Amino acid sequence: MDQRENCSHNVLAPFLDFLSAQHLSENTVQAYRSDLEDFAGCYLETAGEPLRPDLVTELDLAECRQHLVQRHKPSTVNRRLAAVKKWLPWAQDTGQVGRLPRLPRRVRQEKLAPRALGRKEQNALLRAVE
Repeated sequence: MDQRENCSHNVLAPFLDFLSAQHLSENTVQAYRSDLEDFAGCYLETAGEPLRPDLVTELDLAECRQHLVQRHKPSTVNRRLAAVKKWLPWAQDTGQVGRLPRLPRRVRQEKLAPRALGRKEQNALLRAVE
């Protein structure tokens, strides 16, 4: 286990245990783990030190958001920010954080145009109507 994995495990393990105790599915807990480990890695790259909830600032969150935007789709960025949004209040409730930093805005997702029916689908619909 490298430094990045070790520090994120030590900081995030109690939160992930908390999620498991809330009877969330194992897939959900794993998704939180993945999202928060990605955030921990981003934090390590931008802040130059291992993640600790009491050190996270609004600037760190904004930098990590920008880092994620360059590498992922908006829905992925928003999901990862939502994991951080759940983790930080938990850290405050457990006495690890005094004041919560304000999270950056969600990444705007472009709405896709409606998909037109293909020729086979059009014919199937017309046959059903007749």
